[in-house]
Amino acid sequence: NLNGNVENKSNIYTGGNLNTLDMINSGNINASGNITAKDFKNSLAAVLSGGNFNVKNLDNSGNIQVSGI
Repeated sequence: NLNGNVENKSNIYTGGNLNTLDMINSGNINASGNITAKDFKNSLAAVLSGGNFNVKNLDNSGNIQVSGI
């Protein structure tokens, strides 16, 4: 878990779930499990989720691939 607000400019890899409150992302994210966030802004990056992608507010200009629902 990444608690609170997270700004990622590099790469995040996790074999589990990625849970955070607010995420500003301009790096690549690869999560084997679920990705959960309240606010998620993705700028020109690749986001891969092996599970579900649960986001309340999404601002996306990149690629998101979800294997779950």
